Amino acid sequence: MSNAVLDQRFAFLGFSSSDRERLRGLKPLVEQHLPEILDAFYADIAEHDEVSRLFEDEEMRRHARDKQLEHWLCICDAEYGERYLSSVRRIGETHARLGLSPAWYFGGYSKIVSGLVKAIARAKIV
Repeated sequence: MSNAVLDQRFAFLGFSSSDRERLRGLKPLVEQHLPEILDAFYADIAEHDEVSRLFEDEEMRRHARDKQLEHWLCICDAEYGERYLSSVRRIGETHARLGLSPAWYFGGYSKIVSGLVKAIARAKIV
């Protein structure tokens, strides 16, 4: 995917340079709260056989959690170049290799974003 394609997508979404700056400003809050949000997310996953089977042990869950944290912090950098695109590709390839249904990863993103929105609202930042 090229930067031009990303720029088109961001334009469609109305994601401006000031939005990127605001996202960068939220990074410390995300760094503070996201580990706990991800821990809760992976605890939730453990309750659902269809996805819990993808994580053989705690070490695999911890690795996935750490990679998620790394990816979300990359998003907060709001620099959508090769590092970001590589992270997106890696996650997509992993989902495909595991056979993870889109319903599960879209639901997962929803839970994570919801947790972040709650943390931002509690901090009264936006």
